[in-house]
Amino acid sequence: MNKNYDMKEYSKFPVVKPVDWKNILHTKDPTLVDLVNKIMQYSPSKRLTASEAMMHEYFDDLRNENNYK
Repeated sequence: MNKNYDMKEYSKFPVVKPVDWKNILHTKDPTLVDLVNKIMQYSPSKRLTASEAMMHEYFDDLRNENNYK
């Protein structure tokens, strides 16, 4: 990051109301909505890493070996 980076410059951004991912994704699956909420966080410190995302409960069925017998 640039040491001279000034966040004050970005205070002019318009305020946008959050939209529920469930409406955008057209799903009722709460685990998918939770995953998307976590990977789409604006702040990098709050956002899931790729490894964390792959360990999310949404992918539990893919990791279950009994599903492939």
